[in-house]
Amino acid sequence: MYQEALRDRPDDGIRLRLAFALLRAGDGSGAQRTAREVLAREPDSRSSEAEQTLRRFLAVAPAHPAAAEIKRLLAAGQSTGR
Repeated sequence: MYQEALRDRPDDGIRLRLAFALLRAGDGSGAQRTAREVLAREPDSRSSEAEQTLRRFLAVAPAHPAAAEIKRLLAAGQSTGR
């Protein structure tokens, strides 16, 4: 669904939703690739929104295989003042 939406309207918000859908589906490499595409274009954009999204993900899926990596990213962001 998100891939179809991207064909109609390229948007980083949709790309990030796609990344999380891929992550939930067990496609960690696809999720990482999609998220990196967004970061390559806008490395400093919406960092507060990104943090909120990651925290929501952890609240919904605390036992997800990606949870440890997401916690590490959030901790690294806090230590750098982001």
